[in-house]
Amino acid sequence: MTLHKLDLRVDQEGYSVSFPTALVEAQLDGGGPRSRLDIFGQWIKVSVQWTTGPLGYKYLKQVQRYVELGTSTEGGGGAHFTIDLIIDHDYIEEYEATFVPETFNLNNQSGDLYVVQADLWVKPKDGVDASWPSLEEYQSALLDESGGALLL
Repeated sequence: MTLHKLDLRVDQEGYSVSFPTALVEAQLDGGGPRSRLDIFGQWIKVSVQWTTGPLGYKYLKQVQRYVELGTSTEGGGGAHFTIDLIIDHDYIEEYEATFVPETFNLNNQSGDLYVVQADLWVKPKDGVDASWPSLEEYQSALLDESGGALLL
């Protein structure tokens, strides 16, 4: 089944990502906590914001209605879609997502300017590297030509 694409890009400075942990931790009396691997590949919660005009707002509301209700021919109720986000890397990638129920909100409207916020459940990419990085891999990016540190 092909997923629909949400074509309106989120505000670059208007979203945050809450990464779930793959570990379960238990505090023990008289010692350090114990950890074990839980469920790997949990969906990621992403808070997004769109600043758009009247047509963009109508588009987002129609997407939200479709995800929530669907159509009689395609089903609905939590339908998934694809969206472009920056999560695992420093560039935009397409992710599968759905709205977290009851989080789609019109936060501000002034004239033809609409600010919409929502939370998404986003499916993580398969095969994300979880190995420890070596400093050598990043050394050239961490230092400028004179040996001073750069902000990344």
